[in-house]
Amino acid sequence: MIRVIIADGHILLQEGLAALIDGEPDMAVVGRALDLPEILPALEERPCDVLLVSAELPSGSGLSIVEPVKAASPHTLVAVLAPNTTGGAEPAFLAAGVDALLSLRDPAEALFESLRRLAAGRAKSAANGGMLSPREGEVLALIAHGFTSRDIADRLDLSVKTVEGYRGRIRIKLGAKSRADLVREARRRGMLEGFAIAS
Repeated sequence: MIRVIIADGHILLQEGLAALIDGEPDMAVVGRALDLPEILPALEERPCDVLLVSAELPSGSGLSIVEPVKAASPHTLVAVLAPNTTGGAEPAFLAAGVDALLSLRDPAEALFESLRRLAAGRAKSAANGGMLSPREGEVLALIAHGFTSRDIADRLDLSVKTVEGYRGRIRIKLGAKSRADLVREARRRGMLEGFAIAS
């Protein structure tokens, strides 16, 4: 069961999203928050797999909660809902530690698919003891196959700066100081088996 907490300042939107998600047999909304100060208490009360948070909340950007959430609950994935995902916004969101950027313009099925993909990536990471996000897993696999940061940026349609941010977070999580250490540790933990390289 994929447990979800919804954080959005619009009650009607919250209720609509909750009804959609609760209608899926493998998903459940376990908590809600209307604003930034309510999110961490909601996580404490009801741990979840995915925090689905609006890009804009009454007291500020949903991005500002990503770091506190990751610190308080490293297993929780953060998916940000934005009015649209065009205009090159994705790299900035991903660089901030967001695990997925979703568009309010997408159909419900796209939301469900994204939540399932996030949860599946989390399960692979947990099984391998690495606790990497799905995107970090992709970057790690590409690093292990010898791709440079520029190569990875081009392949994943990200900026080099964003990729370097991912590399830094992966090194910290695995306690690696160099690329060789990173690959060796990832192989030792069996982490590379969970992430395939798309052609």
